[in-house]
Amino acid sequence: MWRMPAAARAELGPPCLLSIAKGDLMYRKLLGDRTFEPTEQFDDVISYFPSPLLSLRTCKSPVAVGMHGDKVRELRSTHPTWMVDGQFGMVQLCLPPPGAEVTVG
Repeated sequence: MWRMPAAARAELGPPCLLSIAKGDLMYRKLLGDRTFEPTEQFDDVISYFPSPLLSLRTCKSPVAVGMHGDKVRELRSTHPTWMVDGQFGMVQLCLPPPGAEVTVG
């Protein structure tokens, strides 16, 4: 998705009010199939996306962003396989800052 074709970018841009990405595969695509620290900000990683975005997933692969460090440490301690065993999920929302315009280009 990082190399989104211009036509797709234009279709997902304004006036699109919200895009919804569902599933672990789509989450990996949003992150460019790259590994980030789980504490990396979700908004920063998907800043390329042309519209507000809601991501829903069951954790089945070792990628995650947008988490608080305390929660990451807790999960690593109490559930070492939390990222891949399908027992946990994530709901993440990225909205533009108030007054900001989402531009296509």
